[in-house]
Amino acid sequence: AEEAAEAAAKAGHPIIGIGRKGETLTLLRNERDGFSQRLTIGFDGRELSVALPLVGDFMAGNALVAAGLAIATGEDKAASLKAISGLKGVAGRLERVGEANGGLVVVDYAHKPDALAAVLTTLRPYATGRLILRRDGYKVDLEAVLQAAAKHGTMIEINADPHRLDLDWVHVKRAKALGITLVINPDAHSTHGLNAMRYGVDVARRGWLEKKDVFNTRPLAE
Repeated sequence: AEEAAEAAAKAGHPIIGIGRKGETLTLLRNERDGFSQRLTIGFDGRELSVALPLVGDFMAGNALVAAGLAIATGEDKAASLKAISGLKGVAGRLERVGEANGGLVVVDYAHKPDALAAVLTTLRPYATGRLILRRDGYKVDLEAVLQAAAKHGTMIEINADPHRLDLDWVHVKRAKALGITLVINPDAHSTHGLNAMRYGVDVARRGWLEKKDVFNTRPLAE
């Protein structure tokens, strides 16, 4: 952050510092308020308390960034901060979808160990009992998808991430029978994630795929 601020200053851009050490908007306190949180923010020698209907430090930081951007365009500081109470989150990112039996129901699309750990750490303060993890599979008519792919000459992905593996060997075998070319993708978000390729290869083998059936076995020129 300091490097970015220094580079921006050298380029002649104004700096709006936000966060716990922010010079423009200082997050003084961040407290749980039911299934929301209350932020106390310092600015221009004043303090303002605002409710944020989203959970977690990450969302608090995003809210302050949004307020900072509004201020940068000339909006009043107090008005920008008060607008935080009306913010809505992004679908699938710590999304509050309801309450049941006194508990908070949240949807998050995390599917990697580190991402899931971050979500659980964020939600733990809002849980007085258990954290229950559940994700129903998508209700997709894969036969219809495969038929459409075959008709339009579209390739189908084998996602090799062991936390995904969306296409099982049965549907891989069916895709081959329909003449569909498949692509094996490790869904890597890091160099370590490239090692997941072998799981996709295993699925391909169980689905009786040969080299000619897999697009990314072909030479680059082809």
